[in-house]
Amino acid sequence: MTRMPMPFSNPSTYPGHTGIDFGKARGVQVPAITPGVITFVGTWGNGGLTKTITRADGLKVMNCHLDSLAGVGLGAHVSLGQHIGPVGSTGRSTGPHLHTEFWLNGVAQDEWKWMDPGNWIGKPGNVAGLPPYSKTVEQEQAFLNATRGEHLLVDGRRGPATIAAYKRYQAFLQSRGWYSGKIDGIWGGGTQAGHEKYYAELHRPAAQSVYPSVSVDTIAMIGDVRGLQKIARLGGYKGRIDNDWGPGSKAGFARWIANSGYGSIGNWLRKRWGYVGNDQQGPVMTAALQRANAENYRAL
Repeated sequence: MTRMPMPFSNPSTYPGHTGIDFGKARGVQVPAITPGVITFVGTWGNGGLTKTITRADGLKVMNCHLDSLAGVGLGAHVSLGQHIGPVGSTGRSTGPHLHTEFWLNGVAQDEWKWMDPGNWIGKPGNVAGLPPYSKTVEQEQAFLNATRGEHLLVDGRRGPATIAAYKRYQAFLQSRGWYSGKIDGIWGGGTQAGHEKYYAELHRPAAQSVYPSVSVDTIAMIGDVRGLQKIARLGGYKGRIDNDWGPGSKAGFARWIANSGYGSIGNWLRKRWGYVGNDQQGPVMTAALQRANAENYRAL
């Protein structure tokens, strides 16, 4: 039996947790890991907003915690790599990620029986049924996500979503007077010349930051921390959810960060909450912390 590729390259799980998690920023499109039919679109318990792909052999691939149910709908036939919906944090979740489970004949399956941990949709190399892989395209996708607010799957493949994003970028470059060619979705010489002007503008030397490095001590600056206190309970905090960011809250939150695999608050915000930037707690990071706090207060 040929196992399916993973949707992304960063699987994780923990004792007592069914299924496999893939941490991604909110809005990143989830690719179908198998051809099939969408047989469920809706809310699935703690999994939140969910879409299920059913293969011809009856295997059900559940894609949970989606940000919305936009995109392909019930009864749609999907192909390998097709975007089925955006990563989110609906249901019981501490931050944006994709949760995947497999079911066959009403029985939960061992995911690694069906899914190849050494292969994923965006892995360098050519995959049957998908556009050819290009390292250059991968870098362009990552750049557009980081600077232009796109939510592309960074897979190095020039599919329809990437072509559409290229067209939007060409229109933007044209509006700045940096590109005069056709809006055709082809990142050619003219697009590259305009891109280099935009890149230079983005990387002009900036004044030295006056913001502190983020830590368990500085995050209280966001104001309301009750959602972060609920996360701290996952790290052993036993106190009340009272918006008092004291030693117990700090210690519980720090233990959760250490045990979660992120390693730092900055990495947690980048991988789960779409934050792009350094580890200094400026306005952009503060906004990401406030989003994380609000959503976890509602969800936990």
